[in-house]
Amino acid sequence: MMTQAENKAMLRSDYRPLDFHIVETNLDFNFSQQEEYPAVVKSELKFKRLTPGVTTFSLDGQDLVLLKLRVNGLAWDDYKLENLPGEGKFQKLTIDISKLDNQDEFVLEIENALEVENNKRLSGIYKAGEHICSQCESEGFRLITYYFDRPDNLSIFTVKITADKQAYPYLLSNGNPVESGDLDDGKHFAVWHDPFPKPSYLFALVAGEFDVLEDQFVTKSGRKVDLKIFGEVGKVSQLDFAMSSLKRSMKWDEERFGLEYDLDLFMIVAVSFFNMGAMENKGLNIFNESALVGDKDTATDARLKRIDKVVGHEYFHNWTGDRVTCRDWFQLTLKEGLTVFRDQEFTSDTFDRTLERIESVAAMQNFQFDEDNGPTSHPIRPDKVLSQDNFYTLTVYNKGSEVIRMIHTLIGEANFQKGMKLYFERHDGQAVTCDDFVAAMADASGVNLDKFKLWYSQSGTPHVTVKQHFDAQNQVLFLDFTQVTYPTNNQQEKQPLVLPLKTIFLDQQGNQVLDLKTVDGQEIGDLIILDQEKLNLQISTAEPLVVVTNVDFSAPVIVHQDRSFEELAFVAKNVNNEYARFQAVQDLNFEVYKAHLTGNPVLAGQALGLYLNVYENLLARAIDNPAVYAILLRFTSPAAIAARFEKDLDPLAVANVYEQVNQTLALAHGHRALALLKDLPEQGAFEFNVQQAGLRDLKAVLITLATRHGEHKELVTELYEQADNFTDRINALGVNLANKLELVTLEEDFLKRYHHEVLVLDAYQSLKATYAQSIDEVKELTKLHTYDSQNPNRVRAITGPLAHNNFKVMYNLDKSGVKYITEETLRADKFNPQLSSNLVSLLLKFYKLSDKYRAMVVEQLEYLATQTLSNNVREKVEAALAMASKQSD
Repeated sequence: MMTQAENKAMLRSDYRPLDFHIVETNLDFNFSQQEEYPAVVKSELKFKRLTPGVTTFSLDGQDLVLLKLRVNGLAWDDYKLENLPGEGKFQKLTIDISKLDNQDEFVLEIENALEVENNKRLSGIYKAGEHICSQCESEGFRLITYYFDRPDNLSIFTVKITADKQAYPYLLSNGNPVESGDLDDGKHFAVWHDPFPKPSYLFALVAGEFDVLEDQFVTKSGRKVDLKIFGEVGKVSQLDFAMSSLKRSMKWDEERFGLEYDLDLFMIVAVSFFNMGAMENKGLNIFNESALVGDKDTATDARLKRIDKVVGHEYFHNWTGDRVTCRDWFQLTLKEGLTVFRDQEFTSDTFDRTLERIESVAAMQNFQFDEDNGPTSHPIRPDKVLSQDNFYTLTVYNKGSEVIRMIHTLIGEANFQKGMKLYFERHDGQAVTCDDFVAAMADASGVNLDKFKLWYSQSGTPHVTVKQHFDAQNQVLFLDFTQVTYPTNNQQEKQPLVLPLKTIFLDQQGNQVLDLKTVDGQEIGDLIILDQEKLNLQISTAEPLVVVTNVDFSAPVIVHQDRSFEELAFVAKNVNNEYARFQAVQDLNFEVYKAHLTGNPVLAGQALGLYLNVYENLLARAIDNPAVYAILLRFTSPAAIAARFEKDLDPLAVANVYEQVNQTLALAHGHRALALLKDLPEQGAFEFNVQQAGLRDLKAVLITLATRHGEHKELVTELYEQADNFTDRINALGVNLANKLELVTLEEDFLKRYHHEVLVLDAYQSLKATYAQSIDEVKELTKLHTYDSQNPNRVRAITGPLAHNNFKVMYNLDKSGVKYITEETLRADKFNPQLSSNLVSLLLKFYKLSDKYRAMVVEQLEYLATQTLSNNVREKVEAALAMASKQSD
């Protein structure tokens, strides 16, 4: 009985414009524990009718108590308040204005109480520790007051907040401060005004006691913008890095996109309870503390880089999301795919382009491809959904970014910038669609993108097969490309897509060949456009060529080439593009696993021998580019290997081969790693830059190799004890756990040293979950003093690493691992459907498992189906069981 009430799915085709527009929104909040209702908001909404003759409209509400309702200052009885089905108390407030003299413009006043203290959904307005904060995307504003809680109603907001001054010394909202002052009974107030129209999902409110880091940024036009970052009392020093990220983001957006910040004040607040990474509310970004708070002593290089990226991402939303927003939630990739592309470019320009590309592609290949092929497969612009929260996916964000990147590739940087400029000229202050964005790009560049738009509506990952044959007699290379996108759970019929495939040609000596032509004399550049099912090229060449395609992941596709192990090794050693080298190494590594897992010892030996040879070659190059080569040399994660399998995956066998391959690597190259460690340059005082971060990563990889068999343990102890940064310290702990070195004093010191650093202990919990030997060890982690079962950060720190990288526990045939995820899903679903939806997704890779593992996971999904579930979880469980049923037919 999945739910007590069956809610209907929402369809993109059902969109209808509003009949009325809320032009101005004035909100007056009063937070007081002494009154009958601890939290009350009075809203004054100025309406304008858009459709002549319409006299009724409905506003969204949830978990609200309606206290008063007036129209033009008069008590109003012509309304109906209905309770709707679903988890929580969904309400529809329908108001009839047929008795008004002026029905085209009027003022609606609503007074209602809202739940704050016991709101554990982390949506609407809720308590985050000792702070009050809001989260309104996607449909949280309806938990605050009755409203058109949809993104196409843009309104000017003025907000007054009243609260106890001692408990809540800071009272913050969007825009610019207008007025503040003290009141009787220890209260105070603040008034904020945002001059830019915005939808309700961008509304923000924060109240509490914070430490504040202040700075200033001077825009390119000479305006001074005050910058304020609010964080936990006593940890203001851990906000310095985020402030530097903010200032660099503002400068980069001016230089690369010509976009200048538009208010006099920009604020960011860190909170401890948050479902997402961060939220781009206009002028007042609210962040999960994990994406904002940290310094060299409490955050790894990876988390500092994430802070840099997320601060940039949310700031960039000021234009791509705030100034121009989505017409409806089906268009979410309009703002998110575009802004992910922008944050990736920011990181590429300011940190390292190759490294950023490799890491972005890994997210696609290791996780998004599974989403494309799994039960919840959907296009980047979905057509149907039961819960809006389920739109927040790797497909919408990361694949959406890849679609933007392909447009950039097809039209070029100069035309892309023209397209962005035209997009803002046409749509500033509007709620628009993906079609509007593509139209701006096409019109500005003169490139027809009509066929390309299929990327927005077709789900699944295209498969590209490349075949080649060299005719020595006629000196012709026949090169054939074929594309196919297989049926997905939501969509059976597929069409050919526009695929820009960046391609490199190597001669037999490993040199890149340029200026190639077809037998008809047409030039073959480095970009081959495959926009039909097949493309056949005949290339003039005096010798056979090695073809490396989809370089830099120029299209989000899976490439199939009938390469020998020797050819993969040749590319890995010779190609002059580091991304292409990375892909060749990954491909060869997978061939090693595949040969082992299919029980072919001859092929396994051949593949492994070549992989060991390539690995030696990588070690020899490592110091030249430590950041990239640390990734190339790092043991490939079980999740990355599993992602390459489309069916019949045996996760326990993957875990066993993982151990075998890494043991072999260490035996073969541990002595080389030890020698290379001695040649690493001295780093000096800590700096966060690509060279130093790369050296820290590389050092950890080399120490892992050198100590794999229990030798040279002193290297791990020295790394820990001599560290002047958290990255080296947590890396030492990780090597200790991965190699089972049992350096107990390291772990004891770590827990003592970081006893009060919650985010640091999250990292510790993740390591422990990755290397736990049983589900009992995993459950023991929940007894740590910082663990809070209602905090998404604490829960995900354990469940994610368990599911993604600890296959021995997750897929133990005693079912304890999958049962644990099921139990956590049901527990969280009682209070936070967004968190439970995240957790149930950890069970959705069942479709690629071999029979006994698939049956084990499907059994848990069937059990979930017998429970009362939120729409968030129910939608995914129903899709999963439908797919499982098809597989069993």
